[in-house]
Amino acid sequence: TAARQWMETIANVRIHRETHKEPLELFASEKPHLRPLPPFPPDTGVICPVRASNRFRIVLDTNRYSVPSLYASQRLMLKTFADRLCIYHGENLIATHTRSYDRHRDFENPDHSKELLERRHAARDAKLLLSFYALCPSAQEYHRQLQDRRLSPRHHLAKIMALSQVYGT
Repeated sequence: TAARQWMETIANVRIHRETHKEPLELFASEKPHLRPLPPFPPDTGVICPVRASNRFRIVLDTNRYSVPSLYASQRLMLKTFADRLCIYHGENLIATHTRSYDRHRDFENPDHSKELLERRHAARDAKLLLSFYALCPSAQEYHRQLQDRRLSPRHHLAKIMALSQVYGT
């Protein structure tokens, strides 16, 4: 508001030192010759290749930004803008972050590590189930009945396996 008032009351109505005319008068004479701006702003992004770390991060200006865990240790393309950065794998956009000009910060999108955590939990559960089945021939039937009764099979299997480590099979 203050800037607009300054333009309307001072800047645009004073006599310019070089042209010896008011800026409003000059603008009125130039206006018919102006063309409209392009419908889309120009692409000002700077593109550079980067490699994601094994902890699925890329580094820009000492800051670390996450990428989906699937792309850990892979070559990616980073497109930086003044306000954001976009990370591509081939032609596919895989991550975007708000650009920070702070130093030594870590920016993680929680969805990027979700798949890795799910795979880790699934692997842990599969290992637990296999070691439980190895206890005795009826272990598989016991597990099926736990599932049928809607009890927490993983919780019970973990307790049984802990007991088997203490007391033996």
